[in-house]
Amino acid sequence: MAKAIKATWILIGLFWVVDLSHSQRCGAKCLSCDYSVCTECVYGWYGTDCTEECQGCWYGKCVKEDGRCVQCQPGYHSNDCNVPCPRGCRASSDGNRYCDRHTERCLEGCVPGRWGHQCQKLCPGNCDQSACHQDAGTCLLGCTHGWFGQLCDKPCPENCLHNRCNLFRGYCGQCKPGYIGEKCGLSCTNCVDNVCTYNELLSSVRCTKGCVRGWSGEDCLTRCSKHA
Repeated sequence: MAKAIKATWILIGLFWVVDLSHSQRCGAKCLSCDYSVCTECVYGWYGTDCTEECQGCWYGKCVKEDGRCVQCQPGYHSNDCNVPCPRGCRASSDGNRYCDRHTERCLEGCVPGRWGHQCQKLCPGNCDQSACHQDAGTCLLGCTHGWFGQLCDKPCPENCLHNRCNLFRGYCGQCKPGYIGEKCGLSCTNCVDNVCTYNELLSSVRCTKGCVRGWSGEDCLTRCSKHA
C-alpha cells in the first residue's frame, strides 16, 4: 500500500515538472500554452511566442498573429491606429474625438461651423449659430435674418418687414408699409395711407381706404380724366 502511494506521488511530480517545462518554454507573456506552443497571449503582447508588444491599441489588445489592434485608442484610426481623428470632429463627453477606424467618419458629429463625414467642409455662412447637418450640410437651426432655404443661400424678398421671411418658401410674415402679397411683391400704389388688400381669387389689389387724388378704380391704377 505504501509503495502504491509513493508511486502515485512520483507520477504527479513528473506531470508537474513536464507542465512547468511547457509553461517555461512558452514564455512569461503566454496566457495559454499547448505542448510548448503558445495559443494565447496576455493583453498587450502578440507573436508566435508572445514577445512582441502591441502598439497604439485600446487597453493593449491586439491580434496574436499580426499585432493588429482589436480597437484603436480614443482619438485615433487606421489599420495601425496611429492616425489622429480629424480635428473637426466634436469631442465626446470624455474629451476625446472618436472616428470610424476605416472610414474616418466623425462619430460624435462636428464642431460648430463644419460638416461632412470627416467634418472637412464649412457650413453655409448664413446658418444660424453656424450649425448644419453633418451629412447634408443643411442648416439645423434656421437662418440668420434676411435669408431662407435649406442652405440659407436665398435672400428674403426686399419688402419683408424687418427682413424676415419663411425658412422654406421665403414668404414674408409681414410686409413693409405700402406692400402686400405672400412675398410683398405688390404695392399699394396710389392708395390712401398706403393701405390695400389682395384678392387671391381674382389676383387683384383693392385699396381699402380709396384712392389718392387723381386716381380711381379698386386698385387705384386708373388716372382720372382731366375733364371729369
